[in-house]
Amino acid sequence: MDDPAARKKLSLFDATLLVMGGIIGVGIFFNPHRIAERVPASGPYLALWIFGGLVAIAAGFTFAELGGSFPKAGGWFVYLRAAFGPFAAFLFAWVVLCVQSAGAIASIAKFFAQQLHVLAPALVGDADSSGQRAAAALLVLGVTVVALLGIKRAALLQNACML
Repeated sequence: MDDPAARKKLSLFDATLLVMGGIIGVGIFFNPHRIAERVPASGPYLALWIFGGLVAIAAGFTFAELGGSFPKAGGWFVYLRAAFGPFAAFLFAWVVLCVQSAGAIASIAKFFAQQLHVLAPALVGDADSSGQRAAAALLVLGVTVVALLGIKRAALLQNACML
């Protein structure tokens, strides 16, 4: 497997949808409603979305500059190691893995179970019930199994979710 072409597993399309999924995430499905509840007028509501878009663009430009300045694999870890040393980068990587990623997975799974409750209440039971928790756990387990089956199957699932 020394040939880089033999190791290529994701197409440009797969990689594009993977990055889009990471950028957009699941928040787009439940955040607009929450913001609209707190900002009932349409002008300030749209202004907040424009402001958020500008912040996202600034973050994108920042990471583009960092990526050009540090042409190494590793993203955040590489940047933090250069700025603050290996220990800070190591700690941040573990916090992302154990806290941020776990929290994001839990949030997505809970949102899935809540939407499943809306579509099929008899299937998962009342809000915040053990049925919803079981549905969320089964989602996490199912996605984990797909990931264990290989990158191509995981890419197919990601592509289906994005489209």
